[in-house]
Parts: sequence; structure tokens; C-alpha cells
Amino acid sequence: MVTAKGMLFENLGSDPVAEMLKNPKKNIDMGALTKDHLRNALKACQEHRPEGVIFTTMTHLSCSSVCEALKLPFVITHLVPMAPTSEHAPPVFGTADTWFSWTAHLKWRVFETMAFQMHKKAVQTVRAEFGLGAMSESPILAARRMQVPLIMGYTSALCPRPKDWPEAARITGQWVDSEQEAASSSSQLPQDVSLFLQSAEESGTQVIFVTFGSLLAQCQEIKQFEKLMEALSTAITQAGARALIATKGCEHFAIPGSVQALQQAGKVLLVPGFLPHGAIMSRCLAVICHGGSGTVHTALRAGAVVVVIPGRRGVIDQTFWGARVQRSGVGFGPVCSDMLSVKPRALQSVMEALLKNSEGMKSAAKTMAAFMQSEGGAAEAAEISLTHFAAHPAPTQSS
Repeated sequence: MVTAKGMLFENLGSDPVAEMLKNPKKNIDMGALTKDHLRNALKACQEHRPEGVIFTTMTHLSCSSVCEALKLPFVITHLVPMAPTSEHAPPVFGTADTWFSWTAHLKWRVFETMAFQMHKKAVQTVRAEFGLGAMSESPILAARRMQVPLIMGYTSALCPRPKDWPEAARITGQWVDSEQEAASSSSQLPQDVSLFLQSAEESGTQVIFVTFGSLLAQCQEIKQFEKLMEALSTAITQAGARALIATKGCEHFAIPGSVQALQQAGKVLLVPGFLPHGAIMSRCLAVICHGGSGTVHTALRAGAVVVVIPGRRGVIDQTFWGARVQRSGVGFGPVCSDMLSVKPRALQSVMEALLKNSEGMKSAAKTMAAFMQSEGGAAEAAEISLTHFAAHPAPTQSS
């Protein structure tokens, strides 16, 4: 979406979160990654001389020194709430619920300190290469002092703007390319998927779409894959619905015999290839997913109820969004601690509650979808960024 609109997207190197998910047992050398990111960011900014820089959560912590060195304005973007508030703790603390305002502030302080310390040594080393002195404060505090815009790409219908946030913290709604969204919604589905959905609609049976995205690849053993597929298929079908399950990334695993039987009976369909989410989610009662911000918002934007089964224990925002969809009346979650520990009976109970209250929950999801369509989204985020860049112009090449 960024490059399609004429902007430059620069790959700074390995994504530490992706590396952690790919191999949970491997120790990630954050210092080495941070140094690579900083040096690559400096090279890119020196080469392209941008009017401003848009940082994501992690790159801001490691790379804002580049903007200091080159005197470039920047904004910071997040897909979760990332400004301290007394109303809730940081999303890394599970549901982020807190009993007292002082405990929320304490957790924000701990979180920001830990985030800074994780990058500090490597950043100080590369700052010396840039000819910069040692940091006197964390990039988070520096950005807050300078009133750098914090642009958050999620819907305020799920997580309203806290009353004590600074003016610089803005919630714009999900960032969506309207052309890509329209193309996805009208995409032609694979024949087996189309027939499966059509059959369910004709029989009046609800369909539950299951997608864990790249996190499904955590099933590194056939037994893990079999257990998950059996739990999902059994829980959904015994509750009285049909299951459409995306298995991209696990095509090399054989389908368990019990799931094959349900698939032959037309109650379950496992699909290994790419699926256009927009065209599927709008035709399903609910979406079971890992709880990542993108999938949760895409499902709700399509008017589907959301059921969150976190993909991996401790991943930044999944439990948080699970709690938010349940609190908002548009879903359930988190159903368990992670997808490899899901219990068929517990999930079946959730499915039964969903089907029992399907009309009310579907209505709530459609109401939220309408609200999300009205939010500014990517256009508002771009306007905030460009306004900030214009107010803080970067030096010209000659200067």
C-alpha cells in the first residue's frame, strides 16, 4: 500500500518478532539487529533525502537517532495503544486490565524502560559512529517531549481514546487501501470454497472461518497439527456449524483421519492455498484467529464476529485484542493461552454460545463494521504525517 501511493518503503533488515515466531527456542541477538537497522536506516535516508520518516513501533526505538543526525522530522505509528494512560496497562500485559490508575502508570513505566534498555547499548554504539553523543533520555521520552505525533491504526470502537492522552496521540482507524479492499471482497474464490459456502447457505448452516496466518507454522510436529485440526473441527461441527480452515504453511502435514471423515461429509473444508479474506469473511458468521490487530480488524470490518485463540503465549497484542472483542460484544477471547493448548470442549462451549446468540452478535459486528468504514484510516494518518513534516521541514541538500 505504501509503495503503491508513491512513498518509499525501506527494509531495514530482519524482523525480531518474525524471527522469534519462526523459531521460539532461538535466542535473538537484539544488539546485532538494532545495529543493522540503524546503519541501514542511515544509508537509506542519506540516499533518498526524504521529507520525513514514518517509524513503526520497533524501528522508532532503534532508528530515531538517524533523524537526529540528519535533522529529519518523523512520526511514530502503532497498531496497538502505545501512549501511557491510567485507564489500562500496556498491551504486552495480557488483557491490559488494571484495578488502579497507579498500577497502570507503573506498568507503562516498566514497559518503556525495558523497551529502551533492550536497544540502548547497541544504539549508543552506532550513535558514536554517526558523531552523536550519548542519549540523555530514551527515544520514547524524547519523542513525547517534542510532541511527535503517535498515529495508531486501530478502531476506537474496540479501544476508545483515553481521556488522559496528549494531543499528539491519535487513533485513525484501521489502515486499509480501499482499492485493495474492494478487490479482495470481489475476488473469485476457489471452486471448492465457493461450493462449500454455497452449500452451507442453502442449508441454513453457519460457517466459521479459521485462520491463524503465518503463526500456523508453529505446528512444527505432525502431532501438534493433528491435535489442533481435530480440536477445531470437532468443536465447530458438534456445535452445529461448518468449519472452513486455512492451512497455508502446513501443507506438508497429512490431514487426520477424523477430520477427513468430516471433510467427506461436507462439514469441514481445509484449504492449503491463499484465500482472499474479504470475500470469505463477509459470508461467515465468525472468524477464529490468533488475535493479531490486522486479522481482528479485517474480520470486524467485514461484519464477522471474532473468536480469538492466541497464536503464541506472550505475543504482544493477541490476548489484548481478544479481551477487547469480548468486552465490546463482538466476539470471544482469549479462549485459551495459545493455539497449541486449545481444548475441544472449551471451544465447543464458545461455539454453542455464539450460535445461540448469533443474531445479536452478528448485528453488533455489523454495527462496528459501519463505524469502522466511517473512520479516517490511512488517509487521516497520511494527513497527520504530512502536516507534521510541513511544519518541521527537513534541511535541503545544500544546507
